[in-house]
Amino acid sequence: MAKDAIRWWISLEENVQRSWKLVRKEMLSAYPPMFHGKRGEEAEEFVRMIHRRTGDARRQGDAKWINELVQRCLAGEALRWYATLESKVRDNWKLLRRAMMARWPTRDEKEIATLKSSSAGAPIPNWPTTTRSDQDYEAV
Repeated sequence: MAKDAIRWWISLEENVQRSWKLVRKEMLSAYPPMFHGKRGEEAEEFVRMIHRRTGDARRQGDAKWINELVQRCLAGEALRWYATLESKVRDNWKLLRRAMMARWPTRDEKEIATLKSSSAGAPIPNWPTTTRSDQDYEAV
């Protein structure tokens, strides 16, 4: 389906594409995608969206622009959490992104962390270090 959408987009006349780009820009400006801080997958989607938006706007190195975009997109738990961060984290997208991933891990990351913490200090099984030779199997 995505390939069909891309083919359709390419088939449109340039003036129609240009108009849609303007509409899309205005829509995203007026109604930015919101991050509520409910789960890790939502955090990943938010980070990808920020990367897409900064790339589309050619603003990858513009810390102030990225910071303003992030602030407009936060709501609920994510906004309250953001307000508690030190300014050096809030003002640096790389640090903020890392803090978000740590605060909202995915289900898989939570399961791995649980396994690691539950196996910490567990005895290592005493597996045999020798194996049977081919001769042992021939006798069977």
